[in-house]
Amino acid sequence: ITLAVFMIYCFFCLNMSFSFKHITLKYAKKLASFSVFVLINQVNDLINWSLDNVIIARYCGTIEVALYSVAASINIIYRTLLSSIASLFIPQINRVIVIENDDRKAERIFINVGKFSFVLSALIISGFVFFGKEFINIWAGSGYEKSYYIGIIIMTAASMELIQYTGIEIQKAKNMHQTRSIVYALVSVTNICISIPLVNNYGSIGAAVGTAISLFIGTWAFMNVYYHKKIGLNMILYWKELLRLVPAFLPGVLFGIIIKNYFVLQGLIPLLVAIIIYTAVFVCGIYFIGTTKSDRERILSMIKDRR
Repeated sequence: ITLAVFMIYCFFCLNMSFSFKHITLKYAKKLASFSVFVLINQVNDLINWSLDNVIIARYCGTIEVALYSVAASINIIYRTLLSSIASLFIPQINRVIVIENDDRKAERIFINVGKFSFVLSALIISGFVFFGKEFINIWAGSGYEKSYYIGIIIMTAASMELIQYTGIEIQKAKNMHQTRSIVYALVSVTNICISIPLVNNYGSIGAAVGTAISLFIGTWAFMNVYYHKKIGLNMILYWKELLRLVPAFLPGVLFGIIIKNYFVLQGLIPLLVAIIIYTAVFVCGIYFIGTTKSDRERILSMIKDRR
């Protein structure tokens, strides 16, 4: 139904037309080669984020599966939110690389989107550290305390890829995403090898740790080198720009520590109030500490333009 609605919108509202007359065999082969590795990437992601439940069910049983599933549901929401931000820049990335052939402009998009994703990721994960246990108790009920720790592990493990998500689109635009497909296939195998003994010894926590270790090897270690050496992105500059934002997190973190140690958040309303105040303090820290004067002027001009 969704696809049918999209087709109707494209044909009758956007006035799109399609022609298959001039597709050559050479073009079809290139398209197939490109698409196959995109498919492999999707399968690798599916395996990495679905594998833990299968292993846990095989070696631990349904209780541990339920504990992991609660954390996995939160992680899906987190990953969807962060990846959707990068997807907004796909047309711009393709235009800059394919049409303008400007790697430096693509690098600037990569850094700017990475900074925004890094801030949002830090807000969500730190907020989950401070308020996640109470949230899970309200949402899932008592007995799911273990899900809190699993959530922290797998969300942190997912963060590296998510804050560099535009890098994946840059790889696709340059038709250099094949290496990532192969590396992530090896990551999936590594995940299996590491997770099985960890699950046998530590249950669902072990599965989360196994996934985190394998993603660290593939995403944190290999992909950063690959971006720097092969894709042409200055990862040293990228991390300098991101780490410059870390002091701006301190007001929010200090406020979270005070809330965590001196207040008891019982019930949904007190928890929501604490989360809203924490978010406001965190955003103020970013605005006044993490941005330059020109950044603030740009933000204010954007707000005025929206009005």
